[in-house]
Amino acid sequence: AEKRFFLEIDESETEFPSLNAMKTSALEAKSRGSGSLCAWVDHGPNPWWMRLFGARRDAESFFSLRWCGSHARLIFLDDNHSEYRAIDEKYPIPLDEPLSEAMMSEDPQPREEFMRKDRSFLAITEFLESGVRPAWLRYRFVE
Repeated sequence: AEKRFFLEIDESETEFPSLNAMKTSALEAKSRGSGSLCAWVDHGPNPWWMRLFGARRDAESFFSLRWCGSHARLIFLDDNHSEYRAIDEKYPIPLDEPLSEAMMSEDPQPREEFMRKDRSFLAITEFLESGVRPAWLRYRFVE
């Protein structure tokens, strides 16, 4: 079966021929004041025995990005749906800089799991080009 790649921007889904082909659309979303992006691949139908248990398609999520103003949260996922929460140690958000109330109330998480929006888009661009999580970020693993 042929792989089908998808990028969802604010709950609007578009199909692409490859990960790299998503780059332009993903970067265009950066101009929005707030939003969300997620990317995944559909590997096709599961074997019949897996469909019996409700898993119709073999889909693999790559990342989820949410942003508001100049702050963002970026989570990469592996094929077991484990989370790798991105932490930008090189450019942390200063403690005296308030985080977006909208993001904090919607998704309360440790401050270190928020990063600058521009850096999060740099990270997803690198991922879309290489298919690999950027090594310049640290990750908190959550099963």
